[in-house]
Amino acid sequence: MLRRPIKELVWKLSPPGIAGMLMTSVNAMADAVFAGQFVGSSAMAGIALSIPFIFFNFAVVRLVGTGSAFIISRALGSGSKHILGSILYFTIALLVLFSVFISVSGYFFAGNLIRLIGGIGEVLQYGSQYYVIMSVFSLPSILGVGTSILIRSEGKVVFAMKITAVGVILNLILCPLFSGYFQWGVPGIGLATVIAMSVYSVLTIRYFISGKSHLFFGKIPKKIDLEMIKKIFSTGLPGFLNQLSGLVRQIFLFNIISLHHPETSLIVFSAIYRTFSFSVTPALGITQALQPVVGINYGAGKFIRVKESYSVFLRYNLILMALLVIPLFFFSNKVLTLLISDFPVTEIDVFYFRLLISIMLVFPVFPTTITFLQAIGKEKTASFMMIGRDFLLFYPIIAWCWIIKTTTSLYYGIFIENMICFLIFMVIMYYVLKENKYQL
Repeated sequence: MLRRPIKELVWKLSPPGIAGMLMTSVNAMADAVFAGQFVGSSAMAGIALSIPFIFFNFAVVRLVGTGSAFIISRALGSGSKHILGSILYFTIALLVLFSVFISVSGYFFAGNLIRLIGGIGEVLQYGSQYYVIMSVFSLPSILGVGTSILIRSEGKVVFAMKITAVGVILNLILCPLFSGYFQWGVPGIGLATVIAMSVYSVLTIRYFISGKSHLFFGKIPKKIDLEMIKKIFSTGLPGFLNQLSGLVRQIFLFNIISLHHPETSLIVFSAIYRTFSFSVTPALGITQALQPVVGINYGAGKFIRVKESYSVFLRYNLILMALLVIPLFFFSNKVLTLLISDFPVTEIDVFYFRLLISIMLVFPVFPTTITFLQAIGKEKTASFMMIGRDFLLFYPIIAWCWIIKTTTSLYYGIFIENMICFLIFMVIMYYVLKENKYQL
């Protein structure tokens, strides 16, 4: 991390980071695909509507997990034994506490939440069934994902990927078995995911107990370290805001579709949105690989390597997204047909698909910039950028779409918001790096 060329680190850490993220996305995507094939399009749409709230649950994981991860990376660079021996206690305790809240709230309010985002009829029924299971049994998912983030913060991206592979493969085996062969429907899909995530969680906790990690369980703290908890929350806040923003965005978008357009439009938008979310996963994988590189080098005071890391990782990220856009453009109809089996895909559906997929060409700028700012201790700047993006761009543009009430305006609104945001992020990063010319 401290000596190898940055390009070498990109090639070493990015592939397992991408593989891990892809497998995680396949895990979520598989639930909707199996639901669409074995239960019906309404089940696929119901699961798609529940995903934003599951994303919120994982936003809490990011608040705690990524907050701890950035602190750990800097501690590894500076050699702080105090942090490395105590942070596990606070991280796991916070994850367990939040999982209890998620379980209780999900059990009592699942139906209301799915209805809030536009669920009606069978879509509401299937979405509620799935979310109740995923929230009540959220502890394995919360612990597994949260602690795997800590493993990656040490730079052990390959090991984290292997653990992820075990959970994903198990889920891909159990999902069709439970929903198709045993015909347990949507509850069977949820149960398969819970079992897979339980195994995943056990493997991550076992790693820390084994003594192979740089982190260790030191003396049990006699009192709560409020300063450390405060630092975990403040550092992880941008990641939390990012996923919370995704939840709120989807509530607005799905409501516009469901209120002013037929159910088929909701199903098409769900398919396009989930395809986009899956397709940008490699960009997030490269960003995960960037986090320990920047954090450890920043903690060690190697500021020139910190700046170089941002530009090199971003360059490779943009190239990869450009390469992925090409086949998606050529096979747009086939991709949509895979997710939508109840009615034919139209030319306008394909156009909407290609319009949103083109956002992938600039998407890497967003997570790379936010991750970089968190890693160098500029979490306030990162949080401001996330909040400003929503209130100064997204909400005004979507309000315009709400007034016009046309499907086309919604897709164009999403595209325009991302293009403007791309330009703003690049300008801000230019001045951040310029202002820190001597520190970085």
